[in-house]
Amino acid sequence: MKLAALAVAGGSASGALAQAPVTPERGEPLAVAGESAFDQFFLQILNGYLANSRKTCDSFAVVDFPDGRHLKTCDNPKDHGYVGVARMLPAMVGWIQSGRSPQEFDVGGGKKMSLQDIVLATYRNAFNPEHPDFWGMPENKNGKPTQRSVEASLVALSLARLGVSFVEQLTPQERTNIQNWLAACVVVPERTNNHAWFTATNQAARIKLSKKFKEFSGDEKWMIDDLTALDNLYKTAKDGWYSDQPDVPVFDYYAFWTFGNFPLYWAEIVGDAYPDWAKLFRDRVKVFLQKTPFFYSADGGHPLFGRSLVYRWSMLSPMVEGYRQGLWPHSPGLLRRICRLSIDWERRTGCFDEQRGKLIEIYSPNGTPFMREPYVDDGHPYWTMQGYSFLGIPSNDKFWTDPEEPLPIEKDDFVTRFEGPRFLLVGSKRSGQVKWIHSQTMARREPYRDKYIKLGYSSHFFFNVIQEKDRVPWDQTVVLRDRASGACYGRSNIKSGELTKDGYHTIWIIPVDGKDVQIDTTTRIEGEFEHRTHVITAPADFEHRNFEILEGSYALGLNENDHVWQDRYENWQAISGKTGQIISWNLAGFAGVELTQSFGQQEPKVNVIYPQFAINTLHTLMRPGEMKLVSLHYASPKVETREAIFQMARERGLLNA
Repeated sequence: MKLAALAVAGGSASGALAQAPVTPERGEPLAVAGESAFDQFFLQILNGYLANSRKTCDSFAVVDFPDGRHLKTCDNPKDHGYVGVARMLPAMVGWIQSGRSPQEFDVGGGKKMSLQDIVLATYRNAFNPEHPDFWGMPENKNGKPTQRSVEASLVALSLARLGVSFVEQLTPQERTNIQNWLAACVVVPERTNNHAWFTATNQAARIKLSKKFKEFSGDEKWMIDDLTALDNLYKTAKDGWYSDQPDVPVFDYYAFWTFGNFPLYWAEIVGDAYPDWAKLFRDRVKVFLQKTPFFYSADGGHPLFGRSLVYRWSMLSPMVEGYRQGLWPHSPGLLRRICRLSIDWERRTGCFDEQRGKLIEIYSPNGTPFMREPYVDDGHPYWTMQGYSFLGIPSNDKFWTDPEEPLPIEKDDFVTRFEGPRFLLVGSKRSGQVKWIHSQTMARREPYRDKYIKLGYSSHFFFNVIQEKDRVPWDQTVVLRDRASGACYGRSNIKSGELTKDGYHTIWIIPVDGKDVQIDTTTRIEGEFEHRTHVITAPADFEHRNFEILEGSYALGLNENDHVWQDRYENWQAISGKTGQIISWNLAGFAGVELTQSFGQQEPKVNVIYPQFAINTLHTLMRPGEMKLVSLHYASPKVETREAIFQMARERGLLNA
């Protein structure tokens, strides 16, 4: 069960991966050409939303999804959800404005309504204090903002986009109700993270509407203060990226689904009246868009990293909005290919529960429930619907008529550097894999720990997460484990991080019982190889007890009953399966390499996508003083013979001849 078995397993795996890396049985890929390829899945989501809304009420003001999570902060006073409604509004508005068919939908009892009338009912009922489905006013207890402040930004954006002809259909009292509710959502300033865009957009829409309707008014000073704070978040980053906290480097997908799209929403609403601000933010988005195509793997996936990943193809929204505003620096055909492949990848990963008619609250139906953050209710996944901004692109536009063009990963290998946020995107044309490598990014809060501490994130090998204080998954990171208690300790913060000529250098901390163990990591990136050197130093008074040091490889995803092929020798171990191949070498300092398929956690499912996983674990006992550990890891969805991989490593100077 060594080399021959490994090679046989690889032959069948690589063919399946070319079609769909996760669950190829989930249906045929979307068609390459035509708007209908996009419309079909959108209508499935929309019809599921409308059906669940009708089951919840007859007002289209709230929606509850079957077996969905309810949070008090996300429910109205009658315990019905409002978040899903707010998050569907921009996509429904896009469908209305595009004139696509159908425009009428079954609302039960043999009755049909136009989508515009459905949205009109939402605005009439959701903000009417006398209506039983009223969303309720934000309470802002103890000076804290509420979830309504987030959703109000989409309510305001959608109303501004619907324009004068729509707002004229509302009575003066209905317009007053909306104004009062929106204004109540802008009471507590949030100017140290991406939330400043929500109140800025809320104010912008009301300022715009006030030019025509006396019931509306906005606070210009508040809006400018928001913009000033957002400008400050850019100063520590550059390259079009913003840190999600002024004093900590937090660079994640919020760059796409808030920092990338909301500046364009705001500029669309009131940019003409504030040209200097509009130019400032638009210019940054244009820089940001230069490198966005490099995030996408050949199958349409992207490296999963960080929190709120259920926002999925909302990543598309800054690209499509940028295209609509003349900022997209690439071809229309490339953008359409990104949109099609991205939505298709998410669809085949299982994002939509057809039986319940809803987008799911975790990433994959077979994946870990730990992917659902504490703030996520059953409506939160619908943030992704902002990605359907392309609905507003005219049917004769080149976005629809030009042929698709290949992704960067389909053209060549690449190492794309981001000097401001200090991270890399590494692509392999041979396998179609993209990796996102960070040198300094940190989690904002402890519950997000496992989503931010990895040494690399892959579009094909998805990470593990455990929301237990004393259990830390060590795939793609270094962990200290107390051998007596089994308690694990992982990274808490980063002292410094920088890109090097061929990788990155990071100095980071693992706290253990109030004492800091420092790890100085230098990683050399060579395609799908990562050569890591760790210098581990404990404080002089640190009690080493019976600790061991664990370092993991990328996680090989496994479905139920999948077989892991294992091949090993004294200082290396190879594993492979249907999703790819991983090899890890102990080059210096480790005692050995073992196979790991569980972290001893309570929840059996810990992988983002798969029900099971396998990793190579390098391990050694912790010793007093400074320790130097050197490892080499290879991970690829394209399986090769062991000899071919070893030869590639030698040619790159990663292994001795």
